[in-house]
Amino acid sequence: MKQFLKHIILFGAILFIVDKGAYFILNKTSELEYDKRLENLLEGKMNKALFVFGSSRGSGNIIASQLQKETGYSSYNLSYQGANILYQEFILKTLLEFNNTPKKIIIAIDNPYEFNDKTTLQFRNDRLYPLSKYNYINNQLIRLGERSLLSKGLYFARVSGSMFRMKTVGPPKFKSFCGLWF
Repeated sequence: MKQFLKHIILFGAILFIVDKGAYFILNKTSELEYDKRLENLLEGKMNKALFVFGSSRGSGNIIASQLQKETGYSSYNLSYQGANILYQEFILKTLLEFNNTPKKIIIAIDNPYEFNDKTTLQFRNDRLYPLSKYNYINNQLIRLGERSLLSKGLYFARVSGSMFRMKTVGPPKFKSFCGLWF
């Protein structure tokens, strides 16, 4: 019986150490992200009067500073390249959950691809993984089937292989209309 208790205590200690190490990885991963928009939403730092939602057309063709100049409303673009309508809805719900309610919302629709089954638009899980330290994000990943219920109680269940890179991830490269990369 003594041997069994020793093994249980040892297992508990190892589990505790591994879980705390995973928490360090989760914190470091969110710090290395270049795109802080979703994290700022979660922390209640996005209190603007006008927001733009959409996928590539919204992110590439709508300039928030121009909207701000034209409308007089403080503006911010929350469009994500390749984001489907479900992801945009998630971003809107996150905005409303943690920030002041905006006065205006603009949604850029990539017609007809926004509502088509055979589309390149998708729910951007890749934007959620680095923010797994937030329970709100972890719960969303559980709803999507990307995390197990175990991740509600253990940090190491929130860690994915891509989190072990310890360098800053830069923005994707986009091709401009004149064919130059920037």
